[in-house]
Amino acid sequence: MAATVYSSRELNKTEKTVDHRSSNTMKFQALFFLLLLACMHLSMAQGSYGNCCLKHVAGLKKNTKRNVMSYRIQETDGDCNIKAVVFMLKKRKTVCANPSQKWVQNLMTVVDKQQSN
Repeated sequence: MAATVYSSRELNKTEKTVDHRSSNTMKFQALFFLLLLACMHLSMAQGSYGNCCLKHVAGLKKNTKRNVMSYRIQETDGDCNIKAVVFMLKKRKTVCANPSQKWVQNLMTVVDKQQSN
């Protein structure tokens, strides 16, 4: 069997090629990692609207008002953009209303009286 003999110049060329490839791979991995971190940061910065009211209803029918079990106040701090009263209805439905409207304030009073009895 004949052994292949490489000159030092050929070995240096091979090492440089391998170093160049691994350097490019590391650069790509670092760039990918930074992009992933940036995407995660942006998604967390946007917030989640999963539990926030995005708009108010104009009013409720009498039958719907009777189905109100409780309510909570949504403030504009944190993830939510509008102030709202979130009425919880039977069958786990929610309705968002403007807290400055008179019918909303009246319904809140009715619910408070029902819960105190």
